[in-house]
Amino acid sequence: MVILNPSLKKSIKFSVVISVYLHDDVDYFIESMNSILNQTLMPSEVILAVDGPVTSSIKDAIKNFESNPIVFVIRSDNNIGRGAIRHRAILSSTTKIIAIMDSDDISADNRFELQVESLINSKADFVGGYISEFTHSIVDFKRERKVPLKHAEIIRRGKWIQPFNHVTIMFHKSMYIKSGGYAFTSVLEDSYLFFRMVKNNAQFHNIPKTLVYVRANNDQLLRRHGFKYFKEEFLTLINTIDVYF
Repeated sequence: MVILNPSLKKSIKFSVVISVYLHDDVDYFIESMNSILNQTLMPSEVILAVDGPVTSSIKDAIKNFESNPIVFVIRSDNNIGRGAIRHRAILSSTTKIIAIMDSDDISADNRFELQVESLINSKADFVGGYISEFTHSIVDFKRERKVPLKHAEIIRRGKWIQPFNHVTIMFHKSMYIKSGGYAFTSVLEDSYLFFRMVKNNAQFHNIPKTLVYVRANNDQLLRRHGFKYFKEEFLTLINTIDVYF
């Protein structure tokens, strides 16, 4: 990889979108925000999207983060779901590059530096990377989830599996808008976004390094099972089948 000139790299502006809602753990949320605010390459803005009513402890944490001049808060009175609240945040952003973050995960401290370099050097529209799952501390992570790296392999394997880790993604806002962005579903909004970008000829790339540390717990597994999830997965296949066949 060609390393960008440091002055050029620092001139690139990008936004980070992170959403928080009622049932998020406030301590995890604070850790997640701090991992964004302690990067080797800092974002121009962090858009904190509050999805409906939240606890008093989360409100207090949000108030503390609002004192940072790069943190901007948008709010929805009602819980509208991750896809919809992220969409609002992305449309409100003032930069041309967007990174996504979840409120209970931890970004590697050089995540954005690696992604900005990759986004430019690879000429991709959409860049992700590996995640490492952990339970208590990121130093004793349990498993690294690898994904295909090159565009052709990402497209090929995307027929059958999720070929990127959603919490790691960074993309050009123009491609997001062109593709139509997130579908406002309660689950699988990440799959819809990928398929919509495929239909609009987006270029994909994954970095072969852990960009985000993800908490592995039973709640995460439960969210990926059940009739509701199966129904959304089936509807995703029906609505996007023309991408490949």
